[in-house]
Amino acid sequence: MPKTNEQEPLFDLEPSQKESKETITGNRLSPSKLEKLSGIYKTYEKSDNELSFLSEILKTEKQPGEEELLKNAKWSIYGTQVHNLIYFAQIFERAKALDRKPKETDIRNTFVYRDRQFYRTMTELLLLTDYDSPNPSQSFWNEWRMRGQDFNPKDNSSYIIKPSKIQEIWENSPVPLKDIHQLYENIKEQDEKKFSPHETLLINEVTTITNIYFPDSNLQVPSVIDEIVIPKNFPQQPIQIIDYKTGKQFKEPGIVEKKQAFLMITAVYANILSKAGNAKFGPNDWEVGHNIYEFPAFKKRSLRVLPVGSIYAEDLIKDIDTINNCIAFSYVDPLTQRRIDFKPKDTGTETQEEMEETLYYLNSLNNFYSKYKEVLGPRLRSNDSFYHLPILSKDLILRTPSAYQPSLI
Repeated sequence: MPKTNEQEPLFDLEPSQKESKETITGNRLSPSKLEKLSGIYKTYEKSDNELSFLSEILKTEKQPGEEELLKNAKWSIYGTQVHNLIYFAQIFERAKALDRKPKETDIRNTFVYRDRQFYRTMTELLLLTDYDSPNPSQSFWNEWRMRGQDFNPKDNSSYIIKPSKIQEIWENSPVPLKDIHQLYENIKEQDEKKFSPHETLLINEVTTITNIYFPDSNLQVPSVIDEIVIPKNFPQQPIQIIDYKTGKQFKEPGIVEKKQAFLMITAVYANILSKAGNAKFGPNDWEVGHNIYEFPAFKKRSLRVLPVGSIYAEDLIKDIDTINNCIAFSYVDPLTQRRIDFKPKDTGTETQEEMEETLYYLNSLNNFYSKYKEVLGPRLRSNDSFYHLPILSKDLILRTPSAYQPSLI
């Protein structure tokens, strides 16, 4: 089958072409789906003809067994709980730097673009936290883990791994005590400015939606970014994107991981970059007069709405210097604080030619998916769809929690 990358990439859009973007075919593909799609695309490129490709792709896909799905679920729960443990630990450290306890506005300024139910639930959990314990942030994490978690899916879907099994894994926690201790021992190895709300705006689990307009297709990419760190002296110092990786996931990135990093950088460029310069850092006169200090936040309330950014492929290429100078990307192991810092060449943004090749590849994937969407859709199903992780529910916050494991107290 002829390879599509033998065609000349065209990213010079005329104004008339830009105006017609709404009539061009578009797809919504998450980074995880793009990862799976790239593997299938390799098969497509190696096929002799369309018939042999379709014959291969239409073969009955072996469904993961329950044992494999349970293993995936445990690692997913482990990752979710460890990620939140470091998020909460950082909130408590940042509040401590202001000589006070965490409060609702800290939650709002750290977990942006959430609904009121989330903030109310998290505030209730703050009230249940044992501040006399040796580690209040761990107490808060335990309350979050054991109270208010709704394990019943709202869509009444039938999952292979039953909600009761997920609840058992979740409440007995796959996070061993040694990992918790290691996280707390190493967390302060980070830059001290990160813990200072006067120096750094820090937001976690940032959901963004990015529309990328190519000459012949539109691609919408929803992303969840673990952490975005915006320094007070931006743009003298770049925005930091941190992707937390645990266990075997913390490794030198391959081609797929580099493309995923590129998509997160693009998301920050399209959704966050223009807002970073408007961030409000304290202390202001009112805070000093009342001795009440707040975490930094975006100035305008409208900026708290779920960001949907749009960018033309050609504009990404033209603005490559801004991207490389103003946005940095790293893997961080939350337990050890080891880092893998990506360079522009790692994400395909070192030169305009590399950027164009990266964008052309994404456009090729997008057009490929459009052409074979009916057969590819089922193949992109995530293992996560075989089970349901819990969500916070204020209605359940006052339930009597199961006994904590002794090792987690």
